[in-house]
Amino acid sequence: MNLSREREQLRALERAGKLEKLLAPNDDGMPWADLCWLLQFPAFLGAGIHIARMGMAAAERKASPPDEDIAWLVVLVLVAAVLRFGYPLLRTRAQRVRLKVRRSGLLLPAAVVQCNDQFFAEGNEQWVPGTLLVSFDPQVLSEPERLAKASERLFALKHADRRTLPLAHAAIAWDLYHEMGPTRSLVVPPELSEGLKDCVMVTAMLPPKPLASGRMFTALAVRGDMSPEAVAVIPAAAVRDGQSVPRRGAAWTSA
Repeated sequence: MNLSREREQLRALERAGKLEKLLAPNDDGMPWADLCWLLQFPAFLGAGIHIARMGMAAAERKASPPDEDIAWLVVLVLVAAVLRFGYPLLRTRAQRVRLKVRRSGLLLPAAVVQCNDQFFAEGNEQWVPGTLLVSFDPQVLSEPERLAKASERLFALKHADRRTLPLAHAAIAWDLYHEMGPTRSLVVPPELSEGLKDCVMVTAMLPPKPLASGRMFTALAVRGDMSPEAVAVIPAAAVRDGQSVPRRGAAWTSA
């Protein structure tokens, strides 16, 4: 898992405006921010045409443009400027989080806790929901097998009697048992994390062919943001020479 090389490739895709289309689809409704960004071009074009017409009229009359023409020019320029610089304000919170994930998210290994059985279907081409474990501890980069062991410990809580569990463990067990998503991420208690710090159980959409090393997926995540939009699993197609995850097998004891 060469995370530094993969991160550079993902940054190049984001600069080219291609990364968002490779990640999980979402239903944000009308992309008002994008529409406003596009409208700046006809607005600036209209201002340019108005300036040209004012210049030609002034040359014919050999006089300064009338005040109403200048006022219209000011209005056109203001509208174009608002569209040019104000469109980010129309993004929803989810859109802002996903943008932050793509531009400044940390590239991390992610271990599967559980996922939809459709993921293992022969010839599956659909994104499916899943629950993953990620850690922002730098130690996870050199010892990812600890993350895999921690994911198994979490999955073991799924069918435990929640009445006998500590409150934090019971919350994890409840989420796993009911398989609800997307839901806010849960902080994993230290006693369940195999010694790794800053472990979080997250819900995310899984691509049919995720970028993986062994049974570790590769994901972008924003530290400290517990919303489900703060994690994105990377498909193998996003990275040159990317390796897809193997199908169901001995490595998938927690799925």
